[in-house]
Amino acid sequence: MRSQSESKLIISHYIGQRDADSAWYFMRDLRARTEGIFQLTSDGLRAYVDAVDAHFATSIHFAQLIKLYSSPDITGPDWYGATSRVTGTIPSVRCGRPEPRFVSTSHVERLNLSVRTHLRRLRPQNERAQPQTGESQGVCCALGCVV
Repeated sequence: MRSQSESKLIISHYIGQRDADSAWYFMRDLRARTEGIFQLTSDGLRAYVDAVDAHFATSIHFAQLIKLYSSPDITGPDWYGATSRVTGTIPSVRCGRPEPRFVSTSHVERLNLSVRTHLRRLRPQNERAQPQTGESQGVCCALGCVV
């Protein structure tokens, strides 16, 4: 999902796997819906670099925000469900001159969480109780931009 950071307008979305094909289709759709030069920030998925290069070349200010995670504490009574915590971030400029203060994915990550939460509430109750199958689920691609 890609949104404009100030107005929270969703400019483009794509539901698929976190792979090169999904990144490519997502960037193709984003390119068709935008004009001019703007700033784009993505997470650290390598596939975004190639997709942005293929569809925008150098006509964009593009940065990736690479997150550093701690290892989960798996000792003690709260070991079940332990998750890693973000301990730091490394902004990485990929092309153009993105403004460092706008290199962030927080707003779109929060938007993804809200959308997933609301969609979960719409699923029928009996479907929620069924065990998960081994099939892979689609994920939303997270990107943020400043126009």
